[in-house]
Amino acid sequence: MATEPIVPTAAGLTLYPAGVALPPLTILGVQLGLRPELLIAGFFGALVAMLLLNSVPSDGEDTWRSMVRTALRRMGVALASSLMAGYVAPLAPLVAGGVWSKVVGGVVPEFLDSMAVAVLAAFIVGVFAQRILQLSARRLSAVGKKGGAS
Repeated sequence: MATEPIVPTAAGLTLYPAGVALPPLTILGVQLGLRPELLIAGFFGALVAMLLLNSVPSDGEDTWRSMVRTALRRMGVALASSLMAGYVAPLAPLVAGGVWSKVVGGVVPEFLDSMAVAVLAAFIVGVFAQRILQLSARRLSAVGKKGGAS
């Protein structure tokens, strides 16, 4: 008889074994290529950036309109950070393995090809996503201005 993949605990929570992988996200049957664990790590990275680094400061006013505007900006930053981490972080094990093979040579260690590297990269991308997106938006707008002027 096969064992159950879900183990009940005393608190009523369920724990999943390490070998269980979450399915990728889909909308209307189309796979988006996003892993939920990377989105969550990117979201927590965005929270760290907003709480500890104050990356999305408030307007300084104490009105409802200002508070709603600040809350919407913070939700937008968290969403953008999560999405950027979800799409960029899966490249981290690939890049780490490539750098390892170029610098050290030989067989790439298993820890560089693990999901932990991708989750750590998702957290880091989540923290710095706002700065990265601002710089790329400025660069694209500068290119657009040069192309439109000529």
